[in-house]
Amino acid sequence: MRTILGPCNARLIEILATAHDTRTDVIEYDVDLYDERGDVTVNVNVVPLTDAASQFQGLAVVLEDITSEKPVNSAFSHYLSPAVIEQLLDDPARLTLAGEKRDLTFIFTDIAGFTTLTEQTETAVIMTLLDDYFDRLCGIVLEHGGTIDKIIDDALHVMFNAPADQKDYPERALVCAIELWKASEALRLEQHAKGVNLGQTRISANTGPAVVGNVGGTDRFDYTAYGDAINTAARLEGVNRYFGTRLCVSGSTKRPCTKIALRPVGHLILKGKTEAIDVFEPLLSAEVASQRLTDYLACYGLLERKQSGAAAAFAELAERFPDGRLINFHAQRLTGGETGSTIIMTGK
Repeated sequence: MRTILGPCNARLIEILATAHDTRTDVIEYDVDLYDERGDVTVNVNVVPLTDAASQFQGLAVVLEDITSEKPVNSAFSHYLSPAVIEQLLDDPARLTLAGEKRDLTFIFTDIAGFTTLTEQTETAVIMTLLDDYFDRLCGIVLEHGGTIDKIIDDALHVMFNAPADQKDYPERALVCAIELWKASEALRLEQHAKGVNLGQTRISANTGPAVVGNVGGTDRFDYTAYGDAINTAARLEGVNRYFGTRLCVSGSTKRPCTKIALRPVGHLILKGKTEAIDVFEPLLSAEVASQRLTDYLACYGLLERKQSGAAAAFAELAERFPDGRLINFHAQRLTGGETGSTIIMTGK
């Protein structure tokens, strides 16, 4: 007790003094103390005691030791949903900081033309815009149980199925990615109404093995992941610019998500890769039963089977839907002599 109430724990003494002087209850969370065991973290609850005549008699002090919970709360409170944090607190063994290999789904986002926007817009406007943007997007990620890996400039990196296990992580991630696009598009339209030319948010999702854990040494916490699956997710985000798609999803993410409608984009050989991966674009509800989708799927079937009528079919479809950038992409490549649905990407 002498150690706890000694000069090394000035904050606790301040709390007790406040309760004593004001004669009111005082509750303080995450207070760092030092005792014989070393550094500890406690929740402090102080209640003034009075007798039958309402005369002050002293203080009742309750110290709740939360030292074992602090690493999870402090490290992840801004990056994980409360539900996931609760899982880790119930079973801390699920949190492996040393590094482990596991399957995850990754989401990457990026705002088109953001560098140009920053050059043309006042800094205060950009900072307010980014605060609003990331508040909305990060809120959606946490609602769906995702882990916020990084925020770099205007880009957001997210992963699912780490640090806690999530049996439905590809579907969680895909639903989250769709909601991210809806939210970012709503904000884009709001900004356009204010005269701010905010670009569309391009998004990708990919599932695969990666090594995940703490990187940076004992004095720096950076819970992140490394592996080819992450590089693929990053490349998929970039190819949206070529197809005019809003969200590119790999086949490894799409396969378990049987309840979500997607249209095929193509079999892509990403830059720096040698094997093709299936890529799809999720559909909004209004697009699912549209004639445009029906006709696109028919044309894509011809394309995939390398039938001679594919070029003419896509050319006719492009005339009917001149705003369909993916339709026009296929029409142009077929007109240029390419065949089939395998596309070699030469740019990121």
